[in-house]
Amino acid sequence: MLFSEVFVPLFLGTEHGDKTIRNKIISGHTRFEIYFASFISAAAGVLIICLTPLVTAFIMALPFGGHFGSPPAEFALYFTVLTAANMAMCGVYLISAMLVTSKANNVVLTLVIWFGSIFVTATIDEFLKMPQLSHGVLSTILKYAYDIVPVGQVLQLQIGECQNAGLFPVYSLLVITAATGFGVLIFRKKDLK
Repeated sequence: MLFSEVFVPLFLGTEHGDKTIRNKIISGHTRFEIYFASFISAAAGVLIICLTPLVTAFIMALPFGGHFGSPPAEFALYFTVLTAANMAMCGVYLISAMLVTSKANNVVLTLVIWFGSIFVTATIDEFLKMPQLSHGVLSTILKYAYDIVPVGQVLQLQIGECQNAGLFPVYSLLVITAATGFGVLIFRKKDLK
């Protein structure tokens, strides 16, 4: 996720710097089309970033008789969860990348989003470990927030505490939909100088 955090604002910040977005609007493209095409481009880049280490490790392990350390179904589920979580964070980063015209400000803003989501996720994780919060409405809300936030999904996979990993891609899709919808609404009103 850290690589996508840098990739998205730098990749799409070039469109602001080169006035490509304004030229697309002048040539007749709608802002929805521009935003959606930007998401597809950024998501494809993030997918390549996700696949590169996996393919490299697989190719390097083949001559040595390497194999997956887990059953293929579990590996496929975890890979799907990680890819969907990266795409969800890409959708969140895209909001700032399309609205802030400076590349440097974009990278700083996405770093704040990244570290903020880590802080929120770690805080939720600590709250969920408290015995006095083991039941009740607050506990249920925190568990859903922990499952919905993409960084929380990845953290649960890393520490091996995910009970409903099969729902994580659905939650990521909801985050992508919400972030893209919110981004399109704001981008429609953005003044492109």
